[in-house]
Amino acid sequence: MARKSYMAETIEAAYQTWRRSGQNVEMTLRELAKQGYTISKPTIYEWTEKYGWKDRATRAEIKEKEIADVAAIDATDQLIADLEKQKAKYDRFFDTLGDCGVDNQATYAYTALVKTISEVRKKASEKPDLYAMTPMVMDEFVKFIKAKATEKEKAVQETVFDLIDRFFEEVKPDGV
Repeated sequence: MARKSYMAETIEAAYQTWRRSGQNVEMTLRELAKQGYTISKPTIYEWTEKYGWKDRATRAEIKEKEIADVAAIDATDQLIADLEKQKAKYDRFFDTLGDCGVDNQATYAYTALVKTISEVRKKASEKPDLYAMTPMVMDEFVKFIKAKATEKEKAVQETVFDLIDRFFEEVKPDGV
């Protein structure tokens, strides 16, 4: 019997299910069966290789992280803007009090609000912990070199890795 031709929608549904299933083929097959698809395990493995699902998933995860980072920045900016609006309301309120006295509860709330604005701004301006990020970056760097190095470059690969190790031994901060 001739091989069955699959529509692009089926392949895409299989890919999305595969990603949601943590790239686990067994779970993917169970989920696809629940959705009414009859796809074999060898077909999933074939599609994984043929359509580069692992690379595609890696790229998608990176893109999702970038979007989440931008959303977090936007959320922080929005939070600061909202807090500033509330602070402006308190400023107007205190201006209307004049010499009438002090509203202790409003003063307490205003102080807490100013403190919160200061903390959010400080947190938003903090730089990422480069030492925490370094292992992830270096792991990707090593994978890249191993995958992309030519035969000539592979001859010096071990020397490069040795130099990298020596570099991190020298610049490593205490306690890391």
